[in-house]
Amino acid sequence: MNVEISQVILIACGIGLVAICIILFINELRCRRKEKELFDQSHEATDEAARITVCTTTNVSSPHGLKVVASAGPPKDPLPESHDQIRVIERSEKQRKYKCSHSGPKTFKLDVYGSRTKPFEQKDECSDCVLARYRKHVIRCALCGLDIVPGDGVALYSPGPETHPEYATKIGDSVIGCLRWDCCPSGGFFAGNWSEEGFKPRFGGEVTAAESLMFPTAKT
Repeated sequence: MNVEISQVILIACGIGLVAICIILFINELRCRRKEKELFDQSHEATDEAARITVCTTTNVSSPHGLKVVASAGPPKDPLPESHDQIRVIERSEKQRKYKCSHSGPKTFKLDVYGSRTKPFEQKDECSDCVLARYRKHVIRCALCGLDIVPGDGVALYSPGPETHPEYATKIGDSVIGCLRWDCCPSGGFFAGNWSEEGFKPRFGGEVTAAESLMFPTAKT
């Protein structure tokens, strides 16, 4: 009888852990504000809410060795092909004078490691200055290679066969990943935010949301 009660408690704790991770993940996606607005990128929304599938994951693990056996949700779609450049891809013929003291196209778009931004329509920075700011502060996801801009929530992974050391950003012994639905295996990998000053941990050191709940003393 005691064994059955223990099993029920373990199952309930597991369900509670998953629910908390999902809540943290959703909350983080809603919390991108001031810093994120400076890096005005676009990611096309998909109408997948009603389609739920169970996906198994492979060799991705957290800094302390946690892995996702399976995740449920909308099916993962192919991501844009990433590359190693940040460049201006579209410019309007109309020119204007900017507060940065330079002249340039009135509107323009960037291709940032494979992700295309919305048109820039502002008065502060010319295309060259915006390009320089992106090149200075934007990093790439260790898994998919796409952009992570200041203000984005980020995941932490232990380096492995699915991470790419040639462009990954390291935090201690871990590498940074994005939280795109089609890339990140689980919201439980959420660990903090990327900023213009670097990685800002949410749970202290190299600790993910799931690890902070399962191992409260796991601070590195």
